[in-house]
Amino acid sequence: MGLDKATVAVLEAALTDAVRASLPLLPFERPCFIGAYLLSQLEGSEPPVPESSDIKATREDLAALSRLLTQVVNSTRGMPGWPIQAVSDMLMQIPPEVAEVLLTTEAPEDAPEAPEDAPEAPEDAPEAPEDAPEPPEDASRPPPMPRRLSSTMSVTFKEEGADPLKYSMHRPGESFFKRGLSFLDARSRDGEKDSSYSGVSTPGERFTLKRRATLRMSIGSSSSPDAKVSQKDPLKMSFSDSMGKDKFDAFLAEAKAGGDKTEHIKAVATAAFEAYDKDGSGTIDKLELFNVLRELGQVPSGGNPKEKEDFLEKNFALADTNGDGVVDFDEFAEFYALTMDAIEQEQVARDAFQKYDVDGSNSLEKHELFHALLDLDLLPGMALGEKREYLEEQFAAADTNGDGIVDFGEFVAFYVAARRASLSSTGIHRRRARAAEAAKERIKRQAAYVEPWAVFGAARVGDVILVRGLWILERAGYVSKTRERRGVTVTTWHLPDNAAPAAPLPCRQEIEAEHTAAILPVDELEEIHAAFLEMVASSDGATGTIGRGAGTFQAVPVVLASYCWATDDAPDPNGRALRQIAAALAQEMPTYQAFGMRDVGVFIDWCSLYQETRQHTRTDEELERFLRAKNQMGVWFAHKHTTVYIVPDEEGTPADEGLLRVERGWPFFEEMVCRLFKDVPRNKPYKLPNGTFATAWQKIINTGVKVEDRVDDKKQLPPLSAPRFLLLMEEKTFRKEPDADPGFVARLYRKVIEDGFNGLTKLHYAHLDWHDAELCDLGATLEEVSCAHVHELDLSYNDFTASKGLEALSRAIEMGALSSLKVLNLSNCCALRYLPEGICELSELEVLIIDGCVGMSTLPKNIFKLSGLKEFRCKYCHMLGPEKLKGLPVTTKIVQH
Repeated sequence: MGLDKATVAVLEAALTDAVRASLPLLPFERPCFIGAYLLSQLEGSEPPVPESSDIKATREDLAALSRLLTQVVNSTRGMPGWPIQAVSDMLMQIPPEVAEVLLTTEAPEDAPEAPEDAPEAPEDAPEAPEDAPEPPEDASRPPPMPRRLSSTMSVTFKEEGADPLKYSMHRPGESFFKRGLSFLDARSRDGEKDSSYSGVSTPGERFTLKRRATLRMSIGSSSSPDAKVSQKDPLKMSFSDSMGKDKFDAFLAEAKAGGDKTEHIKAVATAAFEAYDKDGSGTIDKLELFNVLRELGQVPSGGNPKEKEDFLEKNFALADTNGDGVVDFDEFAEFYALTMDAIEQEQVARDAFQKYDVDGSNSLEKHELFHALLDLDLLPGMALGEKREYLEEQFAAADTNGDGIVDFGEFVAFYVAARRASLSSTGIHRRRARAAEAAKERIKRQAAYVEPWAVFGAARVGDVILVRGLWILERAGYVSKTRERRGVTVTTWHLPDNAAPAAPLPCRQEIEAEHTAAILPVDELEEIHAAFLEMVASSDGATGTIGRGAGTFQAVPVVLASYCWATDDAPDPNGRALRQIAAALAQEMPTYQAFGMRDVGVFIDWCSLYQETRQHTRTDEELERFLRAKNQMGVWFAHKHTTVYIVPDEEGTPADEGLLRVERGWPFFEEMVCRLFKDVPRNKPYKLPNGTFATAWQKIINTGVKVEDRVDDKKQLPPLSAPRFLLLMEEKTFRKEPDADPGFVARLYRKVIEDGFNGLTKLHYAHLDWHDAELCDLGATLEEVSCAHVHELDLSYNDFTASKGLEALSRAIEMGALSSLKVLNLSNCCALRYLPEGICELSELEVLIIDGCVGMSTLPKNIFKLSGLKEFRCKYCHMLGPEKLKGLPVTTKIVQH
């Protein structure tokens, strides 16, 4: 990414002033001083002033300092506070002894001397040719190696009474600060072969770099070195006699068995050094190094001699870190390890390129590169617009020649850097953490509508009380009858012919004062639920699919009544709603009890919430509880596992007085939200442990319809979008608070939609007999609530068409809905004739199922854009011949027969 000229100018000016101010200091004191000087400029404080001295900076000093500052500036890109703050922080963390090492272009005077028993160079050793190319002027900072091999810098120095220690600084390309400074305190003690130093590596992260003992080499009389591995310190080796193939194979097997990749590479490097050191000098010259690179496949093929010579010079400069003109074993081991790492990285990139090149064009387009970013997890927590913008930036970075495609060479460079960023970038790690936290928050909000504990938690607060279902039956005049049936005791309820008229239900204040036995405690409610779960778990077929994909049958022993108030002071003065609710309870109670529920808790707003009547005035605490409970109505009615009784209008209700159910606000809200998440139970009955059979009950029951006629109650409707709900709500009437309630109910509905749907990962609308109208409603909702975290959408076994219903869904997808969808199931939607082009905008889609769509004859022209599509299932789609399937990505598995 380029830098704007203003940023560059400010940075250059600040560094220039800081360098001028640091000139009176010793070279190794300057980096830390420059960092402090920059910090003072940033904070507006008085800059530090060095003590005056007669020290004069040489041209070499300034050149070394310039290189160091350039490396710091480049390596801190992307860190918080860049450029001034980040550069200042990095410079101030470089100790003087490390600065001296970094700024030294020659080997230190106290470098370890060669062992006394080391042999002299053979007299017949070949001299360097007169026309040999001169080493590069700046060997400590050579140009980057082809194929993105990492360079290395090694510094060796010695303390009195301590073993020689090796300090290695690895760097990708030309910036070794990318991985952090690798140095140590130069204090070696007996047995201390693994001390640590903590410093700053990537922005905001800590790292620990291990100290390693130098691989000491003593050459014997033989021309081939022999590596003897110390049992105490496997990194410490001495060479005397020829190792031999058997010894080396045994050593290599031991290294592999240890599972230490570093040790394994060093073992291989040992053998390679022995093999390529043809003259037995104990070092590798340029020709021998060229043979190493050639056999590793690193020498560019087809190049002219000049290019190969330049290639050798660059790589030899990388390997010969101390600039003595030869590569000793330590240097060779480091170079060999880095080369092998580069080869491995390239192979990984090559395999990735073949994976993402789904059209076999030997190049990648944007939609193909997008999946590389996905697999590297570089897009966590991004909205669709952010993903598209990030893709544009990354594609521009990868397409270095600007030809609109990414070839293999460009991809290798891009992919290696992207993998490194995926592993070490602080910004990406922070995005992942934020995305994980956001996901937890979504799941938490959505759990209020799908987890049983949410119902029990809401009841335990005390803002709502539940009355016993058996008390409701008794209040309505029902009597129970128990009889034996095939050895099983069955209880039924019926209304006697001479039963007295049902008495009106008391309000909550009266229940708490006079009918405390009617209240179902939360602890008992949880016990009933536990008995239900135990019964379902022990019944045959309990693990079968309920609602064709919704999972094992689940329910909580809670029934909510949705009815219209008759008057403001008495919602049910003649007991009609009570009789309807009791009749439904009498029909369903045997099923509840067959599944282990001895009773159910019933929510009736008049009985469950504190009321304001002529006889009762809410206290401040009761008003507060009432308002909190009112805000929770969406949770109670929309919850996936509660059961809702919809009480219809009484026959003869006037149609022109605003009293019909379809004209009332709260009943409309309750009926809309109760159809959002509740699944449809399967028709196949459960075989219970007592040998009887019972069919799971419907979660939405119309009390005015007989059991055998409740076909429409099984149909789950698509959610209405919040704007459309608000539009319909404007036509509704509210009896108690006509001015305040419409807006409040609309906000409550929006909260249910946003919290409930934004946390979903699967949407199941299969076997619902949906037509175009229902799918259009779903598309309209998805245009507002994008469901960006939904991974699976099941619309199988419905009757919508492509021209209307699926086109509406396609428009929502084009607007950004379902952007993370991975599985789309349209199987057995027999009215479909083609797939709309908008389906191709599902860039993360992995599985597309159209099995049984016998009329399907056309696929989208741009279906090749589904580059992540792993499986396309089209069984019994006989009109889709081989020619029509050619547009699919070549990596897609087609399941047709």
